[in-house]
Amino acid sequence: MGLFDRKMYSTGGLQLQIANQQAILSRYNFNSWDSMMKFKELILSDSRTEFAAIVEKGKAVARTFLQDSLDMTDLSTRTMSSAIGMRRISWLQVSGLSPEVQQTFQDLPFDSMGLFLE
Repeated sequence: MGLFDRKMYSTGGLQLQIANQQAILSRYNFNSWDSMMKFKELILSDSRTEFAAIVEKGKAVARTFLQDSLDMTDLSTRTMSSAIGMRRISWLQVSGLSPEVQQTFQDLPFDSMGLFLE
């Protein structure tokens, strides 16, 4: 079970790094499309509306990719929290403690500063 927990945790971490890079690239893509509007005045007047429409579609696609990266981040944090919970429960099961003590430990609050802070 410990190996499975570690694999899930490392998979979640990798997913989080990928989502972070995807968010950075999506934001760059959106900013690039947004900066294209300053060239609108250099385009012939007949083509300005088409140019603006292309830029707006590009920005919409970039927004969609950014939302996808946010969803991926949410998924990877859920994967990591599941792995942490599974590892915590598996540790308690192999610890040899009585079921009552294990239940007491499971009910204690988790804080980022310490496992069972209060």
